[in-house]
Amino acid sequence: MRMKNKDEIALHDYFDDLLSPGERVEFEEILVEYIDLAIDLRKLETLRRILRNMPSTFKPNEIVMENISRTILESEEMYIPSDSESEPKDKKSKKEKKEKKEKKKKKKKDLIEESAIDENPTEDTPFEYTPIEESFIEENFIEEDFIEEDFTEQSPTSEKPNKEKPKKERPQKKRSAKKRPFGRKRFGLSGKSKFRIKRLLYFLIIFGFVGAGFSVYYLYQKIDSTFPWKVNVISESSQSNKNLLPNFISGGEQLVTYKDNFIRITVANKGFIELKGESEIVSINGTQSLNSVLLENGNLKFSPQHDNNLFQLIYNDVKILSINSEFELKAPKNTSATLNVLSNFVEIKFGDIASKIPHNHTLKIFDEYNISIPLITSSSKKFSRLISQFDFQQSDKTLRSILSLSKKENAFTLLFMLQKVTPGNKELIITKLQKFFPLPDSITKVDILLLDDEALNTWWQEIYNAI
Repeated sequence: MRMKNKDEIALHDYFDDLLSPGERVEFEEILVEYIDLAIDLRKLETLRRILRNMPSTFKPNEIVMENISRTILESEEMYIPSDSESEPKDKKSKKEKKEKKEKKKKKKKDLIEESAIDENPTEDTPFEYTPIEESFIEENFIEEDFIEEDFTEQSPTSEKPNKEKPKKERPQKKRSAKKRPFGRKRFGLSGKSKFRIKRLLYFLIIFGFVGAGFSVYYLYQKIDSTFPWKVNVISESSQSNKNLLPNFISGGEQLVTYKDNFIRITVANKGFIELKGESEIVSINGTQSLNSVLLENGNLKFSPQHDNNLFQLIYNDVKILSINSEFELKAPKNTSATLNVLSNFVEIKFGDIASKIPHNHTLKIFDEYNISIPLITSSSKKFSRLISQFDFQQSDKTLRSILSLSKKENAFTLLFMLQKVTPGNKELIITKLQKFFPLPDSITKVDILLLDDEALNTWWQEIYNAI
C-alpha cells in the first residue's frame, strides 16, 4: 500500500526516537499492517549501521583528487558573471591587479638582490647563492606576468608620463589541476581511461582463454573420435540393390543388411565388425577408449586388432564387453540369442549381475534378466541336457547329477551356478570345485558363500590361469 506523508513523518520520528512511549506502540502496530513502512525502516537502520562502520577520516586516491581539482578549475574558468555583477567587479579588479603587480615587482627585486653575486669577492668569502624554490617561481614567474607587465616605467631615458595602454583581452587558457614548473601542462591518460583499458584487456584475456579451451576440446574430440567407420561389402544380394549400402557409418546411424549379404565394417585401428544375412545395427559410440554398437537382430562377429581397448555390444539390454577378445552373437528375430566366445574372455552384464565368460564357452540370452548357464563347447550331450533342465527347473536331483558328471573343464560352469542355487547347494558346488582348484590363501569359503565380488574374481582368475 502507498504511504501517506504523515506516515513518513512518523517513521522518521520513530527512527530518531522522538515519539512518546504511547506513540511508539501505536506506530509499531501500523508497521505490522503497512509493509512499505517496515521496509523503509529497515533501510534506514541499515544505512545508519553502514555509516557508523565507515572510518572517520580517509585519504582519497590521487587520481580522484586530480579529477576533482580539474573539475573545480574548469568550472571556475567556465563561469561568466552577469551584467549586474560585472560593473562593480571591474573597478575593483583594476585596483587589485595594480596592487598585485606592484607586489610582484617588489618580490622580484628582493629576489634579485638576495641571489646576486658579490661584486668584489675575496678569497675568504666563497661564492654563495640562494636557491629559488619551484613553488615560488610558479606563483610569481608566470607567462602572463611577463606579457601583461609594462616595462616602460623602468626605462631611465623616458621622459614622457607613464600612461596605461589599453590591454587586449586574450582568451584564458585552461590550466591543469596540477601545475608543472614554468607553467608546463601534464600530458597522459585519465584515471577513467586507464580503467577502461584495463577492463578491455581483462575481457580480451578471458575470451582468449575460452577460445583456446574450445579449440583444444575440438581438437581432442577430433583426434579421439574413430568415426566414420568404413563399410566394405564382401558379398551382396539382389535385394540390397534397391537400397544401396553406405560407404561409411558415423555415430547414431543405422545400418541394415539383407539376406546373403556379407558386410565387414572397419573400426579405425580397433577391429572389424562382420554382419551376415539379415542384420540391423546402430552405431552408438566411437572413441579411442570405447567403441559400441546396438544389435537389433542378426548375426554379428567382432574381431579385435592389436590396438583395441574396449568394444561393447548391446543386445536386449544385455551388455557384452570385449578387451581384445573375439566373439560372435547370433540373434535371429523373435528367438533367443546365442553367444560364442572365440578367444580370451568377455564380460557380460545383465541386471545387477556381472560375470566373465572364457573362450570356448557358449550361452543363450533370453532377455535382459535371464541368461543361461555357460557351457564349454566340448561338453557331452548328457551334461548339456542336464544344464538346460537346471536352467528352467532347479532341483536337487538334477544338481547332484550335474556334480557327478562335472570335470575339471566344467569349472566355470559350476562357478557360474553359485549365483543361481540356494545357500545349502552352494556348499556342495564349492566342495566339488575345491577338488579341482583349491581356494587361494587370500580368500575363504565364507567369502565365496557370501558371493563376494572380489573373492569370486580372484578364484575365477586362478582357474582361468590354470586352464
